[in-house]
Amino acid sequence: MGDKLFHRSQISPDVLAPEDNSPVAVLSPEVLSRCSTAEARDLISALQAKQLRVLPLGILRAAGVETISLAVPQGQTRELLPTLRLSLGHTPRLIEVPGETLAEAIFLAYSSDEKALAQSASELPELSAAALGIAPAVEEPLSTAKVPRFLSALMNYAVSKQASDIHIIPRLEGTFIRLRINGELRDQARPLGSLALHQQLINRIKVLAQLDTTQHQLPLDGQFSIAAGEKRVGIRVSTIPTLHGEKATLRIIGHRRAMELEQLGLDPEALQALRSMLEVDEGMLILAGPTGCGKTTAMYALLTELTKLNLNCVTLEDPIEAEVKNAAQTCISPESGFTFEAALRAVLRQDPDVIMLGEVRDPSSARTAFQAALTGHLVITTVHAREIPEVFTRLKDLGVDALTLQQALRAVIVQRLLPALCPHCRVIDLDGSNRRGYRLYREAGCHLCDYSGFNGFAPVSSVYMKSDVTQSRLALTLQHSLERRLKAGMISVKQFEQLNRSME
Repeated sequence: MGDKLFHRSQISPDVLAPEDNSPVAVLSPEVLSRCSTAEARDLISALQAKQLRVLPLGILRAAGVETISLAVPQGQTRELLPTLRLSLGHTPRLIEVPGETLAEAIFLAYSSDEKALAQSASELPELSAAALGIAPAVEEPLSTAKVPRFLSALMNYAVSKQASDIHIIPRLEGTFIRLRINGELRDQARPLGSLALHQQLINRIKVLAQLDTTQHQLPLDGQFSIAAGEKRVGIRVSTIPTLHGEKATLRIIGHRRAMELEQLGLDPEALQALRSMLEVDEGMLILAGPTGCGKTTAMYALLTELTKLNLNCVTLEDPIEAEVKNAAQTCISPESGFTFEAALRAVLRQDPDVIMLGEVRDPSSARTAFQAALTGHLVITTVHAREIPEVFTRLKDLGVDALTLQQALRAVIVQRLLPALCPHCRVIDLDGSNRRGYRLYREAGCHLCDYSGFNGFAPVSSVYMKSDVTQSRLALTLQHSLERRLKAGMISVKQFEQLNRSME
């Protein structure tokens, strides 16, 4: 039966799923994994399959009824049946297989599910300790044609998943791949190959980024671009030596679309502060927060609105992360002497109405930016700070005096992003609801959120606004914004309390 199944792309329910749920003949993990169809795997995520220890095999349709066949560990049919009936929406038909075989088959089936990524990864040779110099090498050399194919598939897969970063990590077991998606690092597979294979990947990345492939002891930075669908996206490369070799981080840039202001999910006060910038001719708006809090996304959304007003909008960025129609976007290149300060001086000769400055980084660029905000230009920039008082402290450290701040500053928005509870599976938090006197929720998990309990982000903000030359006010505090998200069921009590403690 193993040979019969091995040569078929889809399972035969009559062969694999006897009516009495009896165990099938012992199959190898490879054969069992090939019995799993993509249609069946679409119903159960890889995470859920690992947690439940089930492998979806195929969907049977008869007389208007859909039945899903699943491989389960021997002796666990009775335990799993109620759970599967409740979560799948299909009638489950269980086939018992040895537990060790099943665990390996689950990994193989879902690894192959990532299409181009998995296909290219599966072609990479598994090198043994001999290739690491522990013993004389006897294996075939690694084919240089396969590493570029794998790397290309990996990058395109990351772009398709809207990942912001790819981490390629060396460990004794081999190469680990992690993607940062929605701010969360996610492991993609078990270790690939060996440390020798890892170095092949690193060298390929260095070649693309025009870095020195013989330098392994120092951090290196570079960049290149790839074709992703109908457009090109930039890849910023950073390598650093670690215990088991070089770790590479690839930052994906230029693949995001600029959002509309209403799509940001901001508090009304934060949205009002952004919209107020559409009605002024000069001044400065500062967006602040930790790394990955959505500052750049908010800047792009505001810039998109400003370009609709027939204004000359110029950006100075490092790097350019999204294209904005009708804006002149300039990429800074400090290595060649084109710094933020030099670029800002040049832009001021371009008759700009709006200047978007990626970040105020040094005293010179801070002085030039504030001078521009006082001489008929609207300047939008970011500062790394976690609270509004910290923004003013940071600007003071950069040499911006109190009088300049009072005259130029229009608004400050400090933002954080919290993982939002999945609206499809969140459950009522009875204990928290009883303590606070209103309905609260906590995370659960479903296939729509990969059984993490979270889906998307909930922004929380504090807003400082200046209504005229003499009047300014704190329009919104982080605590108030956080309370709103809690009452709206977007975050849990645990998240609420954790962020509150971090602000103390």
